[in-house]
Amino acid sequence: MDTLVFCSNCKESYPDTFFTKKGVCKNCNRKYGKAWRAAQGPDYSKRLRARSRELRGLEPVPEKLLRECRKCFVVKDISLFKRNSQNTYGREHICQSCQTIQRRTWRKTPGGSVLQHARDLARQENPTYRFGAHLSALLRAALKKCGLPKRDRTSVLLGYTPQQLYDHLSTAFNKPCGWCGEVLLEGDNSAIDHIVPISQAKTEEEVLALNKLENLRLLHGRCNGSKKDRLLLNSNGDPLPALKKPLKVRKP
Repeated sequence: MDTLVFCSNCKESYPDTFFTKKGVCKNCNRKYGKAWRAAQGPDYSKRLRARSRELRGLEPVPEKLLRECRKCFVVKDISLFKRNSQNTYGREHICQSCQTIQRRTWRKTPGGSVLQHARDLARQENPTYRFGAHLSALLRAALKKCGLPKRDRTSVLLGYTPQQLYDHLSTAFNKPCGWCGEVLLEGDNSAIDHIVPISQAKTEEEVLALNKLENLRLLHGRCNGSKKDRLLLNSNGDPLPALKKPLKVRKP
């Protein structure tokens, strides 16, 4: 848990992660930076770039209609830079050629848009991958809430594979939903539900125990959001995966 630190400038208390190396909070540091840049004059950025070109041994930009690309450091016509109203000259800092090369390189790297799009398609078309990714996200969030990292892969921590998880959850298809009573079809928007809510876990052992197959079931997505962290108990005090409403059969 972050400790509160008193800022001597604005007389407010913030978490220690909200302070810079100078010992002031980020709000005060931001205000100081804006005031300092305003005191330097409106052409401070232009003078700073000119000084940078001088230190690199490059010729200064001769005209206003020419601009230096910050990627390839070549002075080009301003029409070769895309428009951007948020920048000083209303143009991008990088020329279109460098942006194209940078975009193509980024798409080929792990986490790029092409690989991310392929993962999204796999998640939509493959229910085994979708359920495994959903459970992994739930496990990571539960461990983070307890202040613990996710030390290994989900299949190693829980002792079963995504295929075994899908085989266990798929038994709920074409049967009444455990919360609303309507028939849960395979093409419906479904979500993994913990019979004993995972929010009750306080340690890593409890988190892993509540993610065993015996405590997992499949509900409609809207039902899972409505149930939240409620726990249904029978007369003996045992967890009861009972129906909230009378049984309703939905016509296909």
